[in-house]
Amino acid sequence: QGAVPGVTLEPSEQASAVMKKTSVQLTPRSSVGSASKLEPLISPEEEPFVGTSWIETTLNLSNALMGVGLLSLPFALRESGWYGLLLFGFCVVCTYYTGYTLKRCCDSDERIETYSNIGFSAFGIPGRRVVGGLFFCELLCVCTMYLIVVGDNTEFFVPQVDRRIWYLVAGVIMIPSTMVRNLSWLARLSALGIFASVLVVVMLLVLATFPTIANTPGSFAHPAPSLDVRWPTIVLSLGLIMVGFVAHPIFPTLYRGMATPQHYPMCLALSYVFILLFYGAIAVSGYVLFGNQTHQLITLNLGNHEVGQAATALFIVLPFTKFSLAMQPVSATVDQGLRTIIDESSTKYKVAQRVARLCQVFFTIGLACVIPNFATLLGFCGCLFSFTVSLTFPAACYLKLCWHRMSCVEATLNVMLVVFGIVWSVGGTFASFYINPDDARVK
Repeated sequence: QGAVPGVTLEPSEQASAVMKKTSVQLTPRSSVGSASKLEPLISPEEEPFVGTSWIETTLNLSNALMGVGLLSLPFALRESGWYGLLLFGFCVVCTYYTGYTLKRCCDSDERIETYSNIGFSAFGIPGRRVVGGLFFCELLCVCTMYLIVVGDNTEFFVPQVDRRIWYLVAGVIMIPSTMVRNLSWLARLSALGIFASVLVVVMLLVLATFPTIANTPGSFAHPAPSLDVRWPTIVLSLGLIMVGFVAHPIFPTLYRGMATPQHYPMCLALSYVFILLFYGAIAVSGYVLFGNQTHQLITLNLGNHEVGQAATALFIVLPFTKFSLAMQPVSATVDQGLRTIIDESSTKYKVAQRVARLCQVFFTIGLACVIPNFATLLGFCGCLFSFTVSLTFPAACYLKLCWHRMSCVEATLNVMLVVFGIVWSVGGTFASFYINPDDARVK
């Protein structure tokens, strides 16, 4: 809906195109790399564009930031001790700043509409391709995480069956939804995920205040015994925390979709205050409750209590509502490639399309089976993707597009963010596979 004939959208643009009444692709007039050399291809709709209010934008920003990574925040504190709160504060400050710099990048040229447009404006076609590749890999990893969440939580209820069997069962159940092109009917079920997240936080706060309800090992008054600080796993902890701040590619679209874009800084600040309180509550309460017994998914600690079992069941349902939505941009990209070699109106194309989607699902099942544990995959996504899309890329684009308006201090700060993001993305990615989170020994 609202697509522009003849215009090809990137995976990131496909996921957010429904938010705009006008689709835009930026193309260079002669050479690439400068926003001043971009030429918009615009196809206005008959209906006037009505932007979102500041309240709706704040809710969208908060919902985008709140993902499955929140389930591992208490485990991140278990691996880093209370030093993890400093890491958490660092992530909040840095990603809030880069979230604001994305607005400045959009303001550098009014034709910039999406995250990939920013990459193209700053670095030309290579920038657009890097963004597309990152999204492709990130979405496959996100779908894999959904299967792991289903398998690990279902294994808690039925321990007789290996979790890899549940990965396969969950993937097979999700196959029909990946074949559907119109996925709007799944949006209503997304409310279950928000409800489950709020339920878990409220339950953790109640249990940490009144530990006798479920006889938990600790409470706010008397925290559970914790492990000594294990410096090797701090690398993994930072990756786990950063997963909660991977929504930056959506920020430019939300900004351009506002009826009053001048309120974007306020919306960003309000959403970060909410996320700070929400993430902080689940991380601290989960850690004081279970200490060194904290599991990689906090729901596994809550399963012994009736309310915890209800929340865990809701979290099992959540991936089924999001898997096909996350897979849709990947499928659309593959479909686009198929159309270049097969006639779209032929039966052969329809068969190839369905086979390709089956392969995508079974690829995520295989990836879930070979990943050592959920924390490893989450740390990998946090280090490789979160640092890249939330720190390195926004800071690099801001330097390229707005360097002439920066002070020396701001330019130095952004250079440091780029360097830090690259170093931690590379080092953290390797560390996520070579550091054993169970005993903090190098494999």
